[in-house]
Amino acid sequence: MSKSEGNFVTIRDLLDKWPGDIVRLQMLTTHYRQPIDWTEIGTHRCRAELEEWSESLYTYFNFKNPYAPDAVVSALADDLNTPNAISVLRDLHSKAKRGGMNAKLIFAANCRFLGFRNLDKPGLFRSGVSALNVGGFRLLDYDDTFQKLRAARANNAPQTVIDELLEPVRAANLDVTEAKSGDFTLVRGDQSELRVKVEQLVEARRMAREARNFAESDRIRDELAKMGVVLKDTKDGTTWEIAR
Repeated sequence: MSKSEGNFVTIRDLLDKWPGDIVRLQMLTTHYRQPIDWTEIGTHRCRAELEEWSESLYTYFNFKNPYAPDAVVSALADDLNTPNAISVLRDLHSKAKRGGMNAKLIFAANCRFLGFRNLDKPGLFRSGVSALNVGGFRLLDYDDTFQKLRAARANNAPQTVIDELLEPVRAANLDVTEAKSGDFTLVRGDQSELRVKVEQLVEARRMAREARNFAESDRIRDELAKMGVVLKDTKDGTTWEIAR
């Protein structure tokens, strides 16, 4: 990168757009003795990888953790070899996905040692726009806003920054809700009323299925889909979530 050639980027520029954990991962994949070849494609790859890591860890990341980050420390002992340390984390993630709580806690301990701090919030590493009852609005118009909202929340930006990002959304008679998982959702109307309506429709669909009225069941599913709701039918019943 060269400032004179116009392809220079600062950390501040990156943190306005991306959660710090993403920037950290992308930087650590290059050894400190080598120049960093910073690309947008590389950033998106790191975002996707951290989304996977946080999906594995989000219920465990803040547990009291008895494990030491021995695996990462061993990798860093070799001339601060951060690319090797990231390879170690990837191996630990594979074990965490297959293993139980202990494997996840070992993975979490090593992630924390390298400075990753938001792996309890997978929503901060998602892409695109999730919406509830928004209908025909162009969701792509809000993609940049959602990306900056995730960055602002992850990087502990002041509430004034969040409010400024939300101004054009609210001006369009929409709003954005935030979950503990870090997920942001674009909504139209009162969220509590919307959730009551969704639950009522889910129950109506259950009754239609029990009555073998599959035409009505499909109609309700389609109505929920238009609202941005995805149904999951299991042997234990039906659950729903906002489409991503």
